[in-house]
Amino acid sequence: MIGSALRAWVFQLGRRDLDLGGVLGILSSMALTFLIFNGFNLAVQLLRPPALLAQRDSIMFLIVGHRKKPWTGGFQARPYAEEPVERLGSVLPGQERQPYLTWLLLAANFLIWVVLEISGRSQGIGGSENPEVLLDFGAMFGPLIADGQYWRLFTSMFLHVGVMHLLFNSIGLLIFGRIVEGTYGRLRFALIYVLAGLAGSVASYIINSAAIGAGASGAIFGVLGALVAFLVANREMLGEVGRQTLVAIAVLAAINIFFGFADSGVDNWAHLGGLAGGFALGMALTPRYKLAVGPFGMERQLVHSGAQTGWAVPLMMGAVLIAGAWLGTATVPDNAFTRIYKAERLLHQQSYAEALQEIDRSLQLDPSIGRAHYVRGKALLESGDEQSARTELGLAIRLGLDTDARREAVALLLSIDSGR
Repeated sequence: MIGSALRAWVFQLGRRDLDLGGVLGILSSMALTFLIFNGFNLAVQLLRPPALLAQRDSIMFLIVGHRKKPWTGGFQARPYAEEPVERLGSVLPGQERQPYLTWLLLAANFLIWVVLEISGRSQGIGGSENPEVLLDFGAMFGPLIADGQYWRLFTSMFLHVGVMHLLFNSIGLLIFGRIVEGTYGRLRFALIYVLAGLAGSVASYIINSAAIGAGASGAIFGVLGALVAFLVANREMLGEVGRQTLVAIAVLAAINIFFGFADSGVDNWAHLGGLAGGFALGMALTPRYKLAVGPFGMERQLVHSGAQTGWAVPLMMGAVLIAGAWLGTATVPDNAFTRIYKAERLLHQQSYAEALQEIDRSLQLDPSIGRAHYVRGKALLESGDEQSARTELGLAIRLGLDTDARREAVALLLSIDSGR
């Protein structure tokens, strides 16, 4: 199915008469990082103003940082002094640095995905697309976070659901991460990536607490937001190249967010939270550049003119994230899973009567969850009601349990039968 979709996508992109409807159809089937990979060429086709067409190569050079052909952009015909920056990609300070942190994040995401695949398939339950595997390795799930597992807001940023999810996010991180790491420096880039990713996780937790969430797209949207902040803060120096690039980013982000709301499988709140967090951090931490002219007026380069002294903003954002996590916990609706986790804690504390009360409430909310019957069976067994426990454990197995719980349920049933 994925192969067929990719073949159709390649065919559409190869058409010379690709229209707006075709472009929107393609965009609707792609994740954030595909938009990043082909974004600026697609923006040219969407907008089509003559000035943007003439500057197509300059925009791609700004984003990708290299070209395969000599400079032929539309700026050459203009007087030298009219455009603040003619070849931004070749003179932007920091782009000569090796993006070690971006590579490290890419390697970490890939290795963790491999571990998920191996772990899941070794248990015979599938790979990284299996919810059980994702939850075992730290995916977001509102009831679990409300139960005290707040670390999932962080760990979910490094998990990916399938190879295509990983591939698209890796492309986006490779392209934008390299630019933002070079422009901001490694420390600022690390702060932006982590805090914007957490902002996306917290936004998703507050608004979309009932779903399992995983992926780096919130952090990548944050990196994109930081790039937007750099373009806004340095708009006078960047001139028309920066403005056109900003327009292209805005158009593509808007299209991606629109289709994200149309697709129930996309966690758009994480995207929006990450984008807002990255932009706020970027405006506080963005380095400011000015254009320096050589002694004979023939050589120009960008030099650092100081960064915003906004180091208090990451601390403020940390406080906001803590408050947001508290708000998410306070607003999680009453649900069967929260009751199950509370019952399991009570069972561990040997408070069997209270555990049964919680699990009965859980079954009233949703009687089809196997784990609820499993916990009820264990509580009944500890209370001495073996017959009812046997019924509950058998029902739990039929409804479905994760691997460990199923193994223990079978063992308990065998122990009950052997005791007769």
